[in-house]
Amino acid sequence: MPGLHKGKEDKMVWTLINIEISKMFRKPRTYLGFIGAAIIPLTVIIIFSYKDPTSFVAKILGEMFTLSGSILNGYLVSLVTINHASINFFLPVLVVLVVGEIVAGEEQEGTLRLILSRPVNRAYFLLSKLISALIYTFLLVLIMVIVGLGGGLLVFDKGSLLVSGLLLGDEGWFNILNSAEAMRRLLMVYGGAFLVILTITFMCFFLSSILKNPIGAMIFPLILVIFLQIISSFPFFSEIKPYLFTTYMDLWVDILAPEIPWKDILNSGLILLSHSLLFIIGSFYYFTRKDILS
Repeated sequence: MPGLHKGKEDKMVWTLINIEISKMFRKPRTYLGFIGAAIIPLTVIIIFSYKDPTSFVAKILGEMFTLSGSILNGYLVSLVTINHASINFFLPVLVVLVVGEIVAGEEQEGTLRLILSRPVNRAYFLLSKLISALIYTFLLVLIMVIVGLGGGLLVFDKGSLLVSGLLLGDEGWFNILNSAEAMRRLLMVYGGAFLVILTITFMCFFLSSILKNPIGAMIFPLILVIFLQIISSFPFFSEIKPYLFTTYMDLWVDILAPEIPWKDILNSGLILLSHSLLFIIGSFYYFTRKDILS
Protein backbone atom coordinates (compact mmCIF):
# COMPACT_ATOMS: atom_id res chain seq x y z
CA MET A 1 0.00 0.00 0.00
CA PRO A 2 1.35 3.47 -0.95
CA GLY A 3 0.51 5.01 2.44
CA LEU A 4 2.21 2.22 4.37
CA HIS A 5 5.27 2.40 2.12
CA LYS A 6 5.55 6.16 2.65
CA GLY A 7 5.22 5.69 6.39
CA LYS A 8 8.15 3.25 6.41
CA GLU A 9 10.24 5.69 4.36
CA ASP A 10 9.48 8.57 6.73
CA LYS A 11 10.41 6.39 9.71
CA MET A 12 13.67 5.40 8.00
CA VAL A 13 14.57 9.05 7.31
CA TRP A 14 13.93 10.11 10.92
CA THR A 15 15.83 7.10 12.24
CA LEU A 16 18.84 7.94 10.07
CA ILE A 17 18.69 11.61 11.10
CA ASN A 18 18.63 10.68 14.79
CA ILE A 19 21.54 8.29 14.30
CA GLU A 20 23.64 10.91 12.51
CA ILE A 21 22.91 13.65 15.04
CA SER A 22 23.79 11.28 17.91
CA LYS A 23 26.94 10.25 16.07
CA MET A 24 27.94 13.88 15.56
CA PHE A 25 27.51 14.73 19.25
CA ARG A 26 29.64 11.76 20.27
CA LYS A 27 32.67 13.09 18.40
CA PRO A 28 35.18 15.26 20.33
CA ARG A 29 35.82 17.43 17.27
CA THR A 30 32.20 18.63 17.37
CA TYR A 31 32.80 20.10 20.81
CA LEU A 32 36.15 21.52 19.67
CA GLY A 33 34.17 23.40 17.04
CA PHE A 34 31.69 24.69 19.63
CA ILE A 35 34.52 25.74 21.94
CA GLY A 36 36.23 27.51 19.04
CA ALA A 37 33.02 29.39 18.24
CA ALA A 38 32.85 30.57 21.87
CA ILE A 39 36.54 31.48 22.09
CA ILE A 40 36.27 34.03 19.26
CA PRO A 41 33.83 36.38 21.08
CA LEU A 42 35.35 35.61 24.49
CA THR A 43 38.72 36.80 23.18
CA VAL A 44 37.14 40.07 22.03
CA ILE A 45 35.45 40.54 25.43
CA ILE A 46 38.71 39.92 27.31
CA ILE A 47 40.72 42.28 25.07
CA PHE A 48 38.12 45.04 25.35
CA SER A 49 38.00 44.57 29.13
CA TYR A 50 41.63 45.64 29.27
CA LYS A 51 41.73 48.04 26.33
CA ASP A 52 38.92 50.37 25.25
CA PRO A 53 38.96 50.52 21.42
CA THR A 54 37.73 54.14 21.32
CA SER A 55 41.20 55.68 20.98
CA PHE A 56 42.09 53.25 18.18
CA VAL A 57 38.92 54.11 16.25
CA ALA A 58 39.46 57.83 16.89
CA LYS A 59 42.90 57.68 15.23
CA ILE A 60 41.47 56.08 12.10
CA LEU A 61 38.40 58.31 11.85
CA GLY A 62 39.96 61.45 13.34
CA GLU A 63 39.88 63.35 10.05
CA MET A 64 36.13 62.73 9.67
CA PHE A 65 34.91 63.69 13.17
CA THR A 66 35.84 63.90 16.83
CA LEU A 67 34.78 61.17 19.26
CA SER A 68 33.58 62.16 22.71
CA GLY A 69 33.26 59.47 25.38
CA SER A 70 33.55 55.72 24.86
CA ILE A 71 32.06 53.76 21.98
CA LEU A 72 32.49 50.47 23.84
CA ASN A 73 29.32 48.46 24.50
CA GLY A 74 27.94 44.97 23.94
CA TYR A 75 26.88 45.73 20.38
CA LEU A 76 30.40 46.73 19.39
CA VAL A 77 31.73 43.49 20.89
CA SER A 78 29.24 41.54 18.80
CA LEU A 79 30.18 43.43 15.63
CA VAL A 80 33.90 42.88 16.15
CA THR A 81 33.20 39.19 16.80
CA ILE A 82 31.50 38.67 13.45
CA ASN A 83 34.25 40.28 11.38
CA HIS A 84 35.94 39.46 8.07
CA ALA A 85 38.45 37.13 9.74
CA SER A 86 35.67 35.19 11.47
CA ILE A 87 33.56 34.75 8.34
CA ASN A 88 36.38 34.27 5.85
CA PHE A 89 38.63 32.02 7.94
CA PHE A 90 37.82 31.09 11.55
CA LEU A 91 34.25 29.87 11.04
CA PRO A 92 35.13 27.97 7.82
CA VAL A 93 37.91 26.19 9.75
CA LEU A 94 35.40 25.15 12.43
CA VAL A 95 32.99 23.97 9.73
CA VAL A 96 35.46 21.77 7.85
CA LEU A 97 36.63 20.29 11.15
CA VAL A 98 33.38 18.30 11.34
CA VAL A 99 31.74 18.45 7.91
CA GLY A 100 34.91 17.49 6.02
CA GLU A 101 34.87 13.99 7.47
CA ILE A 102 31.12 13.51 7.73
CA VAL A 103 31.00 11.18 4.70
CA ALA A 104 34.63 10.73 3.64
CA GLY A 105 35.58 9.74 7.19
CA GLU A 106 33.21 6.79 7.13
CA GLU A 107 34.49 5.70 3.74
CA GLN A 108 38.09 5.85 4.93
CA GLU A 109 37.24 3.82 8.05
CA GLY A 110 35.37 1.23 5.99
CA THR A 111 32.06 1.73 7.83
CA LEU A 112 30.35 3.31 4.82
CA ARG A 113 30.39 0.10 2.80
CA LEU A 114 29.03 -1.83 5.78
CA ILE A 115 26.17 0.63 6.30
CA LEU A 116 25.20 0.71 2.64
CA SER A 117 25.29 -3.09 2.40
CA ARG A 118 22.11 -3.02 4.46
CA PRO A 119 18.71 -2.05 3.01
CA VAL A 120 19.42 1.67 3.40
CA ASN A 121 18.44 4.19 0.74
CA ARG A 122 21.58 6.12 -0.26
CA ALA A 123 19.69 9.37 -0.76
CA TYR A 124 18.08 9.12 2.70
CA PHE A 125 21.44 8.27 4.22
CA LEU A 126 23.08 11.31 2.63
CA LEU A 127 20.12 13.50 3.59
CA SER A 128 20.59 12.57 7.24
CA LYS A 129 24.26 13.53 6.96
CA LEU A 130 23.32 16.83 5.31
CA ILE A 131 20.86 17.71 8.06
CA SER A 132 23.39 16.96 10.79
CA ALA A 133 25.91 19.22 8.99
CA LEU A 134 23.27 21.94 8.78
CA ILE A 135 22.51 21.65 12.51
CA TYR A 136 26.21 21.82 13.38
CA THR A 137 26.69 24.99 11.31
CA PHE A 138 23.60 26.60 12.84
CA LEU A 139 24.88 25.84 16.35
CA LEU A 140 28.29 27.36 15.55
CA VAL A 141 26.69 30.67 14.58
CA LEU A 142 24.20 30.47 17.47
CA ILE A 143 27.05 30.07 19.97
CA MET A 144 28.71 33.17 18.54
CA VAL A 145 25.43 35.07 18.90
CA ILE A 146 24.91 33.94 22.51
CA VAL A 147 28.50 34.56 23.64
CA GLY A 148 29.27 37.56 21.43
CA LEU A 149 26.00 39.47 21.66
CA GLY A 150 24.68 38.09 24.95
CA GLY A 151 28.05 38.08 26.70
CA GLY A 152 28.96 41.48 25.29
CA LEU A 153 25.74 43.05 26.57
CA LEU A 154 26.16 41.36 29.94
CA VAL A 155 29.69 42.72 30.41
CA PHE A 156 29.49 46.11 28.66
CA ASP A 157 25.74 46.85 28.60
CA LYS A 158 23.78 48.52 25.77
CA GLY A 159 24.48 51.73 23.91
CA SER A 160 24.58 53.30 20.47
CA LEU A 161 26.60 51.43 17.86
CA LEU A 162 29.06 53.43 15.79
CA VAL A 163 29.64 51.82 12.40
CA SER A 164 31.99 53.00 9.68
CA GLY A 165 32.33 51.49 6.23
CA LEU A 166 35.98 52.52 6.35
CA LEU A 167 36.58 50.20 9.32
CA LEU A 168 34.69 47.37 7.62
CA GLY A 169 36.60 47.55 4.35
CA ASP A 170 33.72 49.15 2.48
CA GLU A 171 33.04 52.70 1.24
CA GLY A 172 33.64 55.60 3.60
CA TRP A 173 30.09 55.78 4.95
CA PHE A 174 29.31 56.37 8.61
CA ASN A 175 26.34 55.31 10.69
CA ILE A 176 25.19 55.59 14.31
CA LEU A 177 22.54 53.08 15.39
CA ASN A 178 20.49 53.43 18.54
CA SER A 179 20.22 50.43 20.86
CA ALA A 180 17.06 48.94 19.34
CA GLU A 181 18.24 49.44 15.75
CA ALA A 182 21.69 48.05 16.60
CA MET A 183 20.10 44.87 17.93
CA ARG A 184 17.94 44.50 14.82
CA ARG A 185 20.82 45.10 12.42
CA LEU A 186 23.21 42.77 14.26
CA LEU A 187 20.71 39.92 14.22
CA MET A 188 20.39 40.43 10.45
CA VAL A 189 24.19 40.48 10.19
CA TYR A 190 24.36 37.10 11.93
CA GLY A 191 21.69 35.85 9.55
CA GLY A 192 23.80 36.97 6.59
CA ALA A 193 26.88 35.37 8.13
CA PHE A 194 24.97 32.11 8.54
CA LEU A 195 24.05 32.17 4.85
CA VAL A 196 27.71 32.66 3.90
CA ILE A 197 28.97 29.89 6.20
CA LEU A 198 26.17 27.62 5.00
CA THR A 199 27.50 27.89 1.45
CA ILE A 200 30.93 26.81 2.66
CA THR A 201 29.30 23.99 4.65
CA PHE A 202 27.58 22.62 1.55
CA MET A 203 30.75 22.97 -0.53
CA CYS A 204 32.64 21.00 2.13
CA PHE A 205 29.82 18.46 2.27
CA PHE A 206 30.02 18.02 -1.50
CA LEU A 207 33.76 17.35 -1.31
CA SER A 208 33.28 14.94 1.58
CA SER A 209 30.75 13.06 -0.57
CA ILE A 210 33.06 12.64 -3.54
CA LEU A 211 36.45 12.22 -1.85
CA LYS A 212 37.66 9.15 0.01
CA ASN A 213 40.12 11.04 2.19
CA PRO A 214 38.57 13.38 4.82
CA ILE A 215 41.80 15.41 5.02
CA GLY A 216 41.26 16.54 1.44
CA ALA A 217 37.66 17.46 2.19
CA MET A 218 38.86 19.56 5.13
CA ILE A 219 41.80 21.33 3.51
CA PHE A 220 40.57 21.88 -0.05
CA PRO A 221 37.55 24.12 0.86
CA LEU A 222 39.82 26.48 2.81
CA ILE A 223 42.36 26.60 0.00
CA LEU A 224 39.59 27.18 -2.55
CA VAL A 225 38.02 30.04 -0.57
CA ILE A 226 41.39 31.78 -0.16
CA PHE A 227 42.31 31.16 -3.82
CA LEU A 228 39.02 32.55 -5.16
CA GLN A 229 39.31 35.62 -2.96
CA ILE A 230 42.82 36.26 -4.22
CA ILE A 231 42.11 35.87 -7.93
CA SER A 232 38.93 37.97 -7.70
CA SER A 233 41.08 40.90 -6.56
CA PHE A 234 42.93 40.96 -9.91
CA PRO A 235 41.40 42.98 -12.79
CA PHE A 236 42.21 40.12 -15.18
CA PHE A 237 39.54 37.98 -13.51
CA SER A 238 36.91 40.73 -13.28
CA GLU A 239 34.63 38.98 -15.78
CA ILE A 240 34.28 35.83 -13.66
CA LYS A 241 34.10 37.65 -10.32
CA PRO A 242 30.27 37.98 -10.37
CA TYR A 243 29.99 34.17 -10.63
CA LEU A 244 32.19 33.38 -7.62
CA PHE A 245 30.39 32.87 -4.32
CA THR A 246 33.37 34.40 -2.48
CA THR A 247 32.45 37.74 -4.08
CA TYR A 248 29.36 37.85 -1.89
CA MET A 249 30.86 36.77 1.43
CA ASP A 250 30.80 40.39 2.64
CA LEU A 251 27.07 40.89 2.13
CA TRP A 252 26.68 41.39 5.91
CA VAL A 253 28.56 44.72 5.70
CA ASP A 254 25.78 46.31 3.61
CA ILE A 255 23.27 45.52 6.36
CA LEU A 256 25.01 48.11 8.55
CA ALA A 257 24.93 50.94 6.01
CA PRO A 258 22.78 54.06 6.65
CA GLU A 259 20.44 52.99 3.84
CA ILE A 260 20.28 49.22 3.53
CA PRO A 261 20.70 48.23 -0.16
CA TRP A 262 18.07 45.49 -0.05
CA LYS A 263 18.32 44.79 -3.78
CA ASP A 264 22.07 44.11 -3.57
CA ILE A 265 21.64 42.01 -0.44
CA LEU A 266 18.86 39.98 -2.03
CA ASN A 267 20.98 39.43 -5.13
CA SER A 268 23.95 38.32 -3.02
CA GLY A 269 21.75 36.01 -0.98
CA LEU A 270 20.25 34.40 -4.07
CA ILE A 271 23.67 33.77 -5.57
CA LEU A 272 24.90 32.17 -2.34
CA LEU A 273 21.76 30.00 -2.20
CA SER A 274 22.26 29.04 -5.85
CA HIS A 275 25.79 27.85 -5.13
CA SER A 276 24.54 25.97 -2.06
CA LEU A 277 21.88 24.24 -4.16
CA LEU A 278 24.45 23.25 -6.78
CA PHE A 279 26.70 21.75 -4.11
CA ILE A 280 23.77 19.79 -2.65
CA ILE A 281 22.62 18.51 -6.05
CA GLY A 282 26.20 17.55 -6.91
CA SER A 283 26.54 15.66 -3.62
CA PHE A 284 23.43 13.57 -4.17
CA TYR A 285 24.11 13.00 -7.87
CA TYR A 286 27.60 11.68 -7.27
CA PHE A 287 27.04 9.79 -4.02
CA THR A 288 24.02 7.84 -5.25
CA ARG A 289 26.09 6.62 -8.20
CA LYS A 290 29.58 6.09 -6.77
CA ASP A 291 31.10 2.69 -6.08
CA ILE A 292 31.92 2.13 -2.42
CA LEU A 293 34.95 -0.16 -2.52
CA SER A 294 36.21 0.15 1.03
